Amino acid sequence: MPADDDRTAAWRIDAADYPADGPRAAQLRFAVGYAVLAPSGHNTQPWRFAVAGDTVAVRADRTRALPVADPDRRELVISCGAALFHLRVALHRFGHAAAVTPLPDPADPDLLAVVRVEGPAAPDAGAQALFEAIPQRHTNRAPFDDRPLPADLRGRLQDAAAAEGACLALVDRPEQRERLAGLVAAASRRQMADPAFRAELARWMRPHNSRRGDGLHTDVLGMPALLSYVLPALVRRIDTGRSWARRDAGIAAAGPVLAVVGSDGDAPADWLAAGQGLAHLLLAAAAAGVSASYLNQAVQDPDGRRGVAAAAPGAGTPHLLLRLGYGPPAPPAPRRPPAEVLTGEPA
Repeated sequence: MPADDDRTAAWRIDAADYPADGPRAAQLRFAVGYAVLAPSGHNTQPWRFAVAGDTVAVRADRTRALPVADPDRRELVISCGAALFHLRVALHRFGHAAAVTPLPDPADPDLLAVVRVEGPAAPDAGAQALFEAIPQRHTNRAPFDDRPLPADLRGRLQDAAAAEGACLALVDRPEQRERLAGLVAAASRRQMADPAFRAELARWMRPHNSRRGDGLHTDVLGMPALLSYVLPALVRRIDTGRSWARRDAGIAAAGPVLAVVGSDGDAPADWLAAGQGLAHLLLAAAAAGVSASYLNQAVQDPDGRRGVAAAAPGAGTPHLLLRLGYGPPAPPAPRRPPAEVLTGEPA
């Protein structure tokens, strides 16, 4: 991917450009540039931000929902929670203490949080490390090696999730991983047998050289260029569940550890907390050189979620399944520019 590729320009944000002496609106808008680097299902980036005075409102963009894979919009809210955590980390790095009010208006379910700047803050070394990890964190679909995660890092990742009100279960025993791999394979077969799911997946696939700043870009996924142009049509028309199941089960069974992110409850407030916990642990992992990728098909239907909950009881109600490990450098996924998701006061 060329260095001047507009699809990845958002990743080249530079803290040195922060408008320290500028108006508050400019400062908050700059911080949103780090929020949009959060992960999201199918790279849909289902968020919007509104700047007003000393506040940033984080809103769900339900036009970017995945009605088949995510009928309850649970993963959409989790994605917005991850963006919220990135925003908090950026504000802290630039010297702002921020108070978060989650779900402040029951009459407006799209308003997921309001972040208000409330005076100065001095980031410590840990906060600085999280901030520096934001542009380095990329979903890594390459094979991971067998090197185990150090015990102290495992503890830090669990603490990171817990700090945001989420739960994290780390699964590394072979028999547990095999059990989860079986759930992933079964979920892949169910999903790919559903024409509506395949149509939704194909809708978010992007061929090589696409200028779109969202979706699943096949060059980032490592697919051949020629295949990228016909793959959406093939996905729509052909049930390839068996081959996807074998591939996904192999990914789940390999590598040092699987991670299940959950919460004590299963309401929008819990989903928002899970998203912040996910972002916190992913940044802590990236700061330590650890990569992650997702196997969420196993928690995208009730049967799969029950199975994951039984296999990883420490995660409470499971929301996400991912693998953690050491792998080669991963390319950044395209991003929409912050200006596309920002409203409110001009900079």
